[in-house]
Amino acid sequence: MRLLLDTCIVYDWLMGEITNQDAIRLIQNSGAVVSAVCVWEMAIKNNLGKMPLPSPRIVDDIGAQDLNG
Repeated sequence: MRLLLDTCIVYDWLMGEITNQDAIRLIQNSGAVVSAVCVWEMAIKNNLGKMPLPSPRIVDDIGAQDLNG
């Protein structure tokens, strides 16, 4: 089973805020994917001052976490 992760989940994952071990295992073992829309949405919210970015290199961070899109 592959999961398409919501922007909120991707953001929390990159910020290290997901602490539920079942959720962590599910994300790590499911071949989770991230849509380019997640990066776009985070950038827009950051520009509006509503969401600080986890880092300026979100795409690289997602790739480093084996979250592919």
